[in-house]
Amino acid sequence: MPRGFRAGGWTAGIKASGRPDLGLVVAPQGASAAAVFTPNAFAAAPVKLSRANLAATSGEPLGGYGYANVIVSTSGSANAATGADGAADQARVGAFVSDALGVEQPRVLHLSTGIIGTRLPLDKVERGIQALAAQLGDDGGSLASVAEALRTTDSVAKIASTTVVLPADDGGPVTVTVTGIAKGVGMIHPNMATMLSIVLTDAAAPPDVLWSLLRPAAARTWDQLSVDGDTSTNDTVYVLASGASGAAPVRAGSPGAVALGAALEAVARDLARQQAADGEGATILSYHRGRRLMLDSGLRSRWVAVDDIRACWDTFERLGRIRREDVLEPGRCSAFMVELFAHVPGVVDQDGAERWLVLPA
Repeated sequence: MPRGFRAGGWTAGIKASGRPDLGLVVAPQGASAAAVFTPNAFAAAPVKLSRANLAATSGEPLGGYGYANVIVSTSGSANAATGADGAADQARVGAFVSDALGVEQPRVLHLSTGIIGTRLPLDKVERGIQALAAQLGDDGGSLASVAEALRTTDSVAKIASTTVVLPADDGGPVTVTVTGIAKGVGMIHPNMATMLSIVLTDAAAPPDVLWSLLRPAAARTWDQLSVDGDTSTNDTVYVLASGASGAAPVRAGSPGAVALGAALEAVARDLARQQAADGEGATILSYHRGRRLMLDSGLRSRWVAVDDIRACWDTFERLGRIRREDVLEPGRCSAFMVELFAHVPGVVDQDGAERWLVLPA
């Protein structure tokens, strides 16, 4: 786990299954934070509260970036479509975290996933937060326990990590870690979907710079992921930068920003691929790589991908459009990911996209 963070997962009793359902990620010394949220007009209570908290700590009116000490996650209840009562419940969760860890409520960010229309069992959440706050760790297993607590219909927890070398204040090299966790295998469609992710780094970066790196990384990875064509109300990606590595603060447009942005995108792509591969009912994962970094190319690639998937599901005869069609069976294609990368001069397909299938062993 990157330096400057502590984490842990817990079974609070939110899920009827008795599986872990509560997670905390804590930056004791604080962290720059950036987020990408669902574009859904019916955003859930945790999304609305987190936007407000980021705006309160930064003055940025959209709530895209700010400062944070804690991310609290609950699974089993999405706290979506719960109205004013759900908003009050989510605020109470922030108060529980504030009391247990001694942080200001606006510096608490929220994640919830699970059944829509159900309210959080606040008594169980409060007891769980109090117990978990005393048992946080700073090792990889502690962060993995948060990934486990995020799971709902995921068959496995999803974790990815990489390192990048950035300069220290004196110009010497510093190895910086970027590690992410994610959940989400259903109701997944471009512009994110029922998916949550936390990415942590011990790099130092102002919140606005972190946001400028997160947005294109999310656009080229999670925004190109689809499992079933549905979108949701809780989608959230957070990036927290603790600055605990000793690297110099990353400046906008600097080589360090380019390197850190590439590392963030590498982790995001790894997690998005894991989500696509674990898509509900998926047995074949289809990648569609657009050769031009343009909205038009991305949309065109999505149309090709959706059409290919429909071909799998609806009409076996149409599979002549897909390579390796001889090994496919009707109804077995159910997840895709469009991948965009920089323009290569003089290399453009007729539809701007290259498509292929990754088949199960």
